[in-house]
Parts: sequence; C-alpha cells; structure tokens
Amino acid sequence: MPILEIGLALSALKGLSELVEGGKTLLECASTIDKCLHLSEQAEKKLPKKKGAAQKNVEHSLEEFDQGNSESTNLGDIIGEMEDQKKLQAALSRVGWQLDIKYGEGCWAGILATRADRLKKAAENEKAQRVHLQNIKKRRNKVLIEIFKGIGILLFFSGAMYFLMQNF
Repeated sequence: MPILEIGLALSALKGLSELVEGGKTLLECASTIDKCLHLSEQAEKKLPKKKGAAQKNVEHSLEEFDQGNSESTNLGDIIGEMEDQKKLQAALSRVGWQLDIKYGEGCWAGILATRADRLKKAAENEKAQRVHLQNIKKRRNKVLIEIFKGIGILLFFSGAMYFLMQNF
C-alpha cells in the first residue's frame, strides 16, 4: 500500500529536517537523504493511476469479490493517498530548501542530479550485465549442442562398427 511508503518517507524527511536543523554535516545526513529519496520513489511508483469509466464499472462490480490483495478502489483511500503524496512532495521541497540555505544554493539540485546520473548508470550497467549473461548462456548452449552432436556421432559410428563387426 502506498500509504505505508508515504508515511515512512514523511517520517524520514522529518528526521532529516531535524538533522539539518541540528547542525549535522551533509555527510552525516547522507544516509537519511538516501532513505528519504528511496522511500519517496517507492511511494511514487505505487500511486493509483487514473481509471476510465469502463474500468471503474468493472472494479465496482468486482468489489464484492475483493480478497484484499489489490489496491483499494475506495475513493476516500485514493484521495488520501494523493494528499499524502502531495505532502511528501512538499516535505521534499522543504528539505531541499533547508539544505540549500545551509550548504549553499544548488546543493539539493546537485544531490538530485548526481543521484539520478548514478541510478541511470546503475540501470545501464545492470542491463549490460544481463545482456552479457545472456550471451554467455547462448555460448554455453552452443558448446553443449556441439558436445551432444559429437557424442551422437561417436555413438552412431560405434554402433555402426559394432554392427559391422557382428555381421561380417
């Protein structure tokens, strides 16, 4: 549920705000900043998407069969989640302003830009690693096929030799 992630992110931002006001260095606040950004990204990924009328009708008719596994379709829950998301965005902005005031203008933007670049590079590296592993798997499969071909040919000729020796 996004409410949980949003609540965790808000409390982490409150703690970060207290650290910044308490005179902690940027390095001491780094892990808390990372937690805040990670939790806020998780909350954004789980925001409810706008639904069309047909989908709303289907969900309304299926509401009685809801097992509690899916997200709530209750309008009050959706509005509450959206309000919490706006509170989270405002809290992130406030913390950014606090960091800019304390450590100089552009500090927060620099942190966000550097983090975005590193996340992008990590995603690219993960994709490259996945492609590399797929290539290794394909080569291994080709080698295994060649080995099985060799074993098949060896068995064929061994059987042929055995047949020839038995019959002639």
